[in-house]
Amino acid sequence: MQCFWGDDHWSDQAGNTATFTFTGTRIALLSVRDTGNGYAALSIDGGAEQRLDYYGAIRTGETLQFLSPRLPYGRHTLRVRVTGEHDAQSGASFVSVDRAEVYVN
Repeated sequence: MQCFWGDDHWSDQAGNTATFTFTGTRIALLSVRDTGNGYAALSIDGGAEQRLDYYGAIRTGETLQFLSPRLPYGRHTLRVRVTGEHDAQSGASFVSVDRAEVYVN
């Protein structure tokens, strides 16, 4: 999936989600780190959520935000949920996804 070539894919609305269903062993998410970004909560295959901070003091694009642990080869689901929260240094709580990469080995 390559979102960065088209429309922006971001949200700051708590509870908004993006779901990636993939067949492989790992998934990576890349996007921008920025002074207006906040926390996302990620879960794989319905498991416990992991909190991820998208904040960056200096704006950087194409940043590796998340790399899943190695999973057994097969069909998996990654859910990204906007928490609507951010740390004290951030000016907003945006979460974005520019690209997802799936690994098959």
